[in-house]
Amino acid sequence: MEYRVWYLFYGTLMDPETVQKCIPLPSTPRLVPASTRGGILRSWGRKYKALVDGPPEAQVDGFAYRVETAEHEEYLRFRETEAYEVVRCRITLEGGEEVPGLTFRHEIDIALLAVQRATLLTQKVFHNNAKGTLSKDDRSPVTIGDFGAQALIIAALRHNFPDDEIVGEEEASSLRDNPSLAEQIFALVRESKLDDSSAESRLGSPIEDLDAMLAAIDAGKSSGGAKGRIWALDPVDGTKGFLRGGQYAVCLALMVDGDVKVGVLGCPNLPVDDAAPISADVGGEGKGVLFAAVQGQGATSRPLTRGALASAKTISMQGVGDITQATFCESVEAAHSSHGDQAAIATRLGITKESVRMDSQAKYGSIARGAGDLYLRLP
Repeated sequence: MEYRVWYLFYGTLMDPETVQKCIPLPSTPRLVPASTRGGILRSWGRKYKALVDGPPEAQVDGFAYRVETAEHEEYLRFRETEAYEVVRCRITLEGGEEVPGLTFRHEIDIALLAVQRATLLTQKVFHNNAKGTLSKDDRSPVTIGDFGAQALIIAALRHNFPDDEIVGEEEASSLRDNPSLAEQIFALVRESKLDDSSAESRLGSPIEDLDAMLAAIDAGKSSGGAKGRIWALDPVDGTKGFLRGGQYAVCLALMVDGDVKVGVLGCPNLPVDDAAPISADVGGEGKGVLFAAVQGQGATSRPLTRGALASAKTISMQGVGDITQATFCESVEAAHSSHGDQAAIATRLGITKESVRMDSQAKYGSIARGAGDLYLRLP
């Protein structure tokens, strides 16, 4: 990265003395009145300000500071990135000059932590299913996993973004009719905590009782729409893969006025290694990856952990120089796509490799990081 780098500050960092406490500067820094667009300020933890995505025309005012060295930027990030993610933005300085810069945003970090915590619950259910302790006919683990993961993620979203709407997969009426199943799910929810206390606290207080869990599940009843901030949640995508011990994903996205701003995929059975060839295999060590994307910022992957977020790496699709050597994937279920038509297309293109059939949106993450080349889905 080239220095000097502009940062837009809001909240407590608009105070020059606070900045000087973060960065060991010989004198009080000069901050320049500035603004950026496409975001709004929200409060979290009752006293902290957080920049979150808003309509394109929405303006956030603050102060800009030009960081002079990599060392100074490291001091700044050490303080702020425990609670925020650094993202690129366009900063308009006093006087009208527009410069590229960076600022701190809140949504992606919370989305990542919420999905990571939910995968702890789904993994427990997944492995119980693999051992044959539960089956689909008697309240299958996918149902238990769906309800529990949805409760955990919605509780985190409501704590951090109480005014946002949420479109979930499940609603709690069937659990109210089945108290024993509801208690079983609540036990899983209560046990599913991040090992890092700071990370866990950012997702809010534990769901305190069964009624609170049911209310959290039911908070995902928004009908959506083209206006406002709306989170879309699929707590266990790839139902049949989950049941058979295959690939599945915990999926969360934020839309603002119908435009997707943030997306996160938790894929517990994909290899951490971005260079590993695409495969539906779930065995072996080194599994569990967390994908994320922010509009205009690109996409990343990082290992799933049981605590704080691991370091992220930028990912991208790989170029296909020779289409005949491409690797393509498709859905496992024939009901989801026409395997015959897709095979015919592959043959027409001269592709000789056998297709990789994979459940869930784990396919999208695999293609996005270059583990595969093509995804075919024809009705």
